[in-house]
Amino acid sequence: MTSSQTSAAERVRRTAGWRPKPGLRSAMIALFATLMVADTAHANDRQDLIAALKGAKGGEVISLPDGDYGDLTIDRAFPATVSLRASSPGGAVFGTFTVSGGNLIIDGVTVTERLVIKDADKVRIVNSRLKAWSEALFSSNIELQGNDIPATLNFDTVDTFDISGNVIGRVPGGINDDLIRIIGASSQGTIQNNSLEDAAPQRYPDGTYTHADGIQFINRGADWPHDIVIRGNLIYDDPSTGDRELWMQPLAIGGNNILIEENLVMGGTPNTIIVANTSGGVKVLNNTVLPWPKGDGGTIRINSTTSGVVVDGNVTAGIINQGNATVGDNYVYSTRASAPNHFAKLFAGNGRAWQDYVPTAGSPVALGTRYGAQKRLRELLDR
Repeated sequence: MTSSQTSAAERVRRTAGWRPKPGLRSAMIALFATLMVADTAHANDRQDLIAALKGAKGGEVISLPDGDYGDLTIDRAFPATVSLRASSPGGAVFGTFTVSGGNLIIDGVTVTERLVIKDADKVRIVNSRLKAWSEALFSSNIELQGNDIPATLNFDTVDTFDISGNVIGRVPGGINDDLIRIIGASSQGTIQNNSLEDAAPQRYPDGTYTHADGIQFINRGADWPHDIVIRGNLIYDDPSTGDRELWMQPLAIGGNNILIEENLVMGGTPNTIIVANTSGGVKVLNNTVLPWPKGDGGTIRINSTTSGVVVDGNVTAGIINQGNATVGDNYVYSTRASAPNHFAKLFAGNGRAWQDYVPTAGSPVALGTRYGAQKRLRELLDR
């Protein structure tokens, strides 16, 4: 196939983050595709960018030198993928960034105000810093990968999505809100290998308080999230932040056909992982769940509003089964310091980094047993 026979969309696909399978032939094809990309424009300022977007026919890569591009709205569905790519990581800065349209990749930018993806299809945000509330609403085929998001990420009625490899949270004192919020009939999604670092709920003088969670599923009327995988995430609640009497629930999940597996979770609430409002198809498998350093929390709770839940292979401080869940073979450690299976004797640390979850060699939950996030830990150790 010659370069003239290769579509612009295919050339952009090969050079905008998708990776071929390993092997010499694939590497040569990828290199050839990179060298043959001709549809690259350099937007030197905001006006150049607007003109480039207006004239885009699909397949273009628009390179963005360092600078402030202000607020931007893209309300066009391009006929083939268009990429906005920062020349240096985080150097292209936007205020509020709104996307309604589709076939768009945003790579390596900084968004200082809201990112809003609404009524859109095929939008991918990668390697970017999203400094304020970011959301996808009533959209499909939305991907956020490898981003730094020190704020809430909100997905409402999104069909087919991938939230992977992001750092969400990680601000001094924690975030006074949920870290990831999935709402309504959102479905066919993956939340995988993210680091979710500390929500910090606050109490206010009028008696109200923030209800903040790590990953929170919320209904919209009768519609609940469904057919979603939550896998390989590190989620922790720092006991030194927020109101001392309020907790972050690291995983608060409702809906149907949800797989929760291989996560590394630390929290001080009895609802460290809680499942509620489901009529079936929820599996809680092979998670490592740690308490706060003094032994508070670390439990898995299956609420009385559930049915059809399976809990198996987890390491936890306890399982509260109020919903007739099928509870298999889980390892329950002790929170008594004098006990031989006290959690501090089983693990390398207190749960704020993935290395803390590596089990002690020879312990009942050591690598090679069936308990806890064995696959995820081996992936991390192999890196």
